[in-house]
Amino acid sequence: MSACVLAIDLGTSRVKVGLVDENLETLAAASHPYPTHSTQTAMAEQYTADWLGAIRQAWAEVRRARPDLTPDAVVLTAQMPTLVELDAQGSVIEPAVTWQDARADDLVAARVDASQADYLYRTAGTPIDGRYLIPMWLRRRRDGVRAPATVLSAKDYLFYVLTGELVTDPSTASGFGNYDLRNRTFHDELTHFWGIDPGVLPRVEPSDYTAPLIASGAALPGVAGLPVVLGSADSVAAFHLVERVVGPAVAVIDGSSTVIMAQYHEGDRVIGSPLLTPLVDAHRWGIEMDLLATGSSINWLSQLLGVDALELEEAALTLEAKAGTAVMMFPYLAGGEQGALWRTDLSGVISNLHLGTSRGDLALALYEGIAFEILRCLETLGAGSSRRVVNLQGNGVRGIVPALVGALHEGDVLAVTGVSASLLGVALVALEALGARVNSSGVAQTWAHDTPILEEEYQRALRTKQAHYRATAL
Repeated sequence: MSACVLAIDLGTSRVKVGLVDENLETLAAASHPYPTHSTQTAMAEQYTADWLGAIRQAWAEVRRARPDLTPDAVVLTAQMPTLVELDAQGSVIEPAVTWQDARADDLVAARVDASQADYLYRTAGTPIDGRYLIPMWLRRRRDGVRAPATVLSAKDYLFYVLTGELVTDPSTASGFGNYDLRNRTFHDELTHFWGIDPGVLPRVEPSDYTAPLIASGAALPGVAGLPVVLGSADSVAAFHLVERVVGPAVAVIDGSSTVIMAQYHEGDRVIGSPLLTPLVDAHRWGIEMDLLATGSSINWLSQLLGVDALELEEAALTLEAKAGTAVMMFPYLAGGEQGALWRTDLSGVISNLHLGTSRGDLALALYEGIAFEILRCLETLGAGSSRRVVNLQGNGVRGIVPALVGALHEGDVLAVTGVSASLLGVALVALEALGARVNSSGVAQTWAHDTPILEEEYQRALRTKQAHYRATAL
């Protein structure tokens, strides 16, 4: 029989659990949400008990769907950087602090000068801000939260719950703020710079590192003893899938945020100092840019207008047929940005409003703003016609964002819908670790997706609007 793995993707708003076989076919899957708590500006916290409860529910649903299947391994991926702290007894110091939390930005601004920021970037590949684990850790100490015995990211916490081991992988370790890209471990000098005890850090192991699932791993009852594969950050898992299915490409991975990632080669033409991230093979790096509020902005506008995602997209397409709208929206709703613009001071802006502004105006302006920022990132990567763009849609209903990107980008844009890219990507990591004979050809055949055809008059207006968007002072 072919190998089958249980993949767990702990996302920003929900967990996805799926059984995936050697053909990268999802045999059964389920997802369950959990809340994010925010009682002050820039705050985003979650409770690990909610994560574990959601995993148990999703796993129970998957078992009911396929009681005939027992996975050969479990593998993990998760949102990052999201801070989990353990006390000396191994209990969580609740709550966890998610990557959406920006309350440590002021701490980084006060602590890191220009020369230190440059050294951090050259060593860790990190244009540092307050959304990294160690700045979050320092902010919690400043606010009086007791000091932990161990600092983990969300995926590493799940690995600890399931195996009892305190381990991280390179792609996740790069979210701490003291990782050494070249030596693939935590950097002694950067650890000292932050004033953190090295003893609180997990050890770094490759993404295919495995340990047995312990009986007390109550989040997954009934499968004790199975190997648990460490896995990777969710964006890196999704990019791993794109590389295996498509080959060299730029991945645009939509979710609550949008990640734009390509493999970094020495001598690549890259503008500025984008984030460098270890890939599944940590000897290789990816160039990564993260638009912090894309899917979450779409959800926000849908709720604000009292419509669902399909209605929002239809309203935008109605305006597109009339050659667009003068309304512009700068989609920096998360408080700051980590795309081609890496700035903590940006916030969302809507311009050119008038008494006749409709929901379609607002919807199309938001989709355009997201597309303009994706294009800014593609240009930063130097991604011209020689690099195919693969847009893995987590939010689009009919694919208006990849249609907008395709209308303005010089090269080929492949729009993909209905794929849990991080889930399948990390399942691929586990299948490769098991030595399974993975066949991705069937997945490749399902990836082509038709996007809306944009009117030529609108495309001309869109190019003019993009130039105006770029020229607007932020």
